[in-house]
Amino acid sequence: FYKEIDVQELYAANLTLFEATCAKYALACSSMDPIIATHPRRGEIFIEGDGHVTAYGAKLVADQLTDILAMSPR
Repeated sequence: FYKEIDVQELYAANLTLFEATCAKYALACSSMDPIIATHPRRGEIFIEGDGHVTAYGAKLVADQLTDILAMSPR
């Protein structure tokens, strides 16, 4: 994934496929796309050469999930 986001055409195609699959099965899915779109410096959110998220990247994912869960019907 870390390498994939640097190839815009591949990333866009895979994101489209992911979103179509979520819609097909009526799944409530989310992606890191909003985070990636607002953080163009990959080193902020991914550990260079490793691909895992940094502590800051993990915080951004946690914040995103918290927002999603807060909007979910109970």
